[in-house]
Amino acid sequence: MPLLTREEAMNRLRLRSSHFSKLVNGRIKGLPELKAVKIDRRQLFREETIEQWIVDVEGRPCKAAH
Repeated sequence: MPLLTREEAMNRLRLRSSHFSKLVNGRIKGLPELKAVKIDRRQLFREETIEQWIVDVEGRPCKAAH
């Protein structure tokens, strides 16, 4: 089960750091929180979790507040 670093996960989703942080913290309306594996201060992301998150949000309109 490969784990991705925060930077690798951001690159996989092609997101900026600030937007990625909001996503991980569940602060984007209309999108589910992206779950992380927390080890000490590090946040790691399972490839399967990212792939499933993409499937879950595919086709959803993004209603993020600006």
